[in-house]
Amino acid sequence: MSTLLFRLAAPMQAWGTEPRFDKWLRTGMEPSKSGVIGMVASAMGIDRTDDEALQNLVKRLRFGVCVDREGTVITDYHATRVVPYPECSYRDLFSDNIVIRGKKIPDTAISKYDYKKYYLSDAAFTVGLECKDDSLLHTILEALRHPKRMLYLGRKSCPLMEELDGVIVNKAVLPALKEHAEAQADGRYHTCRIIYDAEKGERGTLVNDEPVSFNAHKKVWAPRMAAETMVEIFPRSEQHDPFAFV
Repeated sequence: MSTLLFRLAAPMQAWGTEPRFDKWLRTGMEPSKSGVIGMVASAMGIDRTDDEALQNLVKRLRFGVCVDREGTVITDYHATRVVPYPECSYRDLFSDNIVIRGKKIPDTAISKYDYKKYYLSDAAFTVGLECKDDSLLHTILEALRHPKRMLYLGRKSCPLMEELDGVIVNKAVLPALKEHAEAQADGRYHTCRIIYDAEKGERGTLVNDEPVSFNAHKKVWAPRMAAETMVEIFPRSEQHDPFAFV
């Protein structure tokens, strides 16, 4: 049992975790399983219509993520106006009074559509992918280092700021992420959140972000049980204590 660890950090990220039934494009506070698996599949060159290859990844990988640095949610507001008349020119879209066929069309005839995009700013994460087959993890690592397609953090407007790299450790995903979190100890006490695929019978939260199909005509997700734990990070004992006796 081994785990591939790699870091995701950038000025902006956006990880969708909710169905898009409204006009607010929200983001989760940490990478979603769907987003990470999609990024891996893209790096490997798997076509979005190849559901069989996608399921081969999903069924063999156990997902986890450690929040190295919590992000701040920021909002990008958009507003557009669509006029349902083919006679309207582009310039007409910026006019409050539109005349079509000699008749003045009131502003109420204009369909106004506004929406917000939410992004996660200044966040950093370490993702863990556990698998019983080390060769698959090595294949994924090589794909992340040399992706066949452009990779981004949730949305195309959130590109990577550096080349991806990772390390494969001989541990399950939860112990691997805990060890990683404890290795980040500095001169202060703090905590790190770790979210991971729950074991059978383990309590968690039902999250609808396990990808079934990325086909543009029939995107499908399945629910999974996600568990969360907090890791306490204590200052390193060898660090200088200003109140200690010399």
